[in-house]
Amino acid sequence: MAFDQSRVTAFYETHPYPYRPPGTVGDDTLIGVPSDLRFINHYVFGGRRDFGKKMRLLIAGGGTGDAVVGLGRQAAALGCPAELVYIDLSTRSREIAEERCRKLGLGGIRFHTGRIQDVPELEPEAFDYIDFCGVINHVGDQQQVVDILSGCLAPGGGMGVMAYGQLGRTGVYHVQDMLRLAGAGQGDVGTARALLGALPETNWHRRNAIFAETSGEPDVEIADRYLNPADRAFTVAELRSVMNAAGLEIAAFVPPLLYDAAAEIADPALRERVAKLSWIDRCIFAELFHGDIAMHNFYVVKAGRRPDADRLLGEKAAIPIMTSIPAGQAPTIANGRYGFTMKCGPLARKLTLPGTENSASIIRAIDGVRSLQQIHRTLPGNMSWRQFQREFALVYRGLNGAGEMVLSMTPIPR
Repeated sequence: MAFDQSRVTAFYETHPYPYRPPGTVGDDTLIGVPSDLRFINHYVFGGRRDFGKKMRLLIAGGGTGDAVVGLGRQAAALGCPAELVYIDLSTRSREIAEERCRKLGLGGIRFHTGRIQDVPELEPEAFDYIDFCGVINHVGDQQQVVDILSGCLAPGGGMGVMAYGQLGRTGVYHVQDMLRLAGAGQGDVGTARALLGALPETNWHRRNAIFAETSGEPDVEIADRYLNPADRAFTVAELRSVMNAAGLEIAAFVPPLLYDAAAEIADPALRERVAKLSWIDRCIFAELFHGDIAMHNFYVVKAGRRPDADRLLGEKAAIPIMTSIPAGQAPTIANGRYGFTMKCGPLARKLTLPGTENSASIIRAIDGVRSLQQIHRTLPGNMSWRQFQREFALVYRGLNGAGEMVLSMTPIPR
């Protein structure tokens, strides 16, 4: 079906997305990936961003405002002199986003109604970070839009992206095709629900555990998923091609462990073959291996500038930051391993991560403020700095892989 910009605009005027009715969303705490400054600092700026300096942030396709609310609140908490710019096609979505920001007292945000293609003219100054969450799926020419956003990036800047995963959305597009064949329009949510309720167990949508249960979904969610006039999903390989063609390089997928299947392969010869692949080819392999990644969250930078926050492991002043584990808590270590749940969109995976008898003490000492040197000094016994580095690196590899730890030279409050 040919892309029609007017139909997409009309759709989001009727179905502003995501569904955020007043009083049901905790905007004072809401933070999502990719629009989490802790992740942005780690994966775009190598953990070294100076938040005392001016920072220009673009929310490209901001919808009802999750990203502008989260980024604006985090920047304010940091005392960062940030300039936030929001743009979206939908006037109704923009109005909801503006009202959410107003209620939080977030000022100084420039709101535009328009296309992403209009950004260079509306906002000619370059951006340090661009949030592009769930938008590449709904534009007509993905390459053109990514090319434009690449041209809007400041030297050393980067972009956070969420794109639908083709394999993980298996069945969704079958339902979309059936609804089109049945003549369903953008507002035919009842028809979509009737079809979803009629699907037999043999249907691919019914077999997809991510989307099989839809009865509790709000009408806006049903409309956006099954009646959207423009919806495309991507594989990792396709995303690499689009980004590379725009002079960009994928810096990281989050959580990293979801994109590395080698540890889950028992056969040593096969595991070695997979481990020898380039990083991006391991990501491609892992997507095919798991088969259920419905959303790709990732960060991109200019080609050749992929940062390496792992270098901070050697710096005593570096600060480890937990992303959701409360300070002072740690899992129980048993037989050198500990269990952990990794959230991946709507699904959760049980992980068993390596540890030692010192891992729990290290994790409990992490409060998002103490440096590695300060954590080392809090530990009992006479552990040397070199031993601590080894012990901490073990904890870091596991928790960073699960999307639960980043490194920074600056404390970043939630």
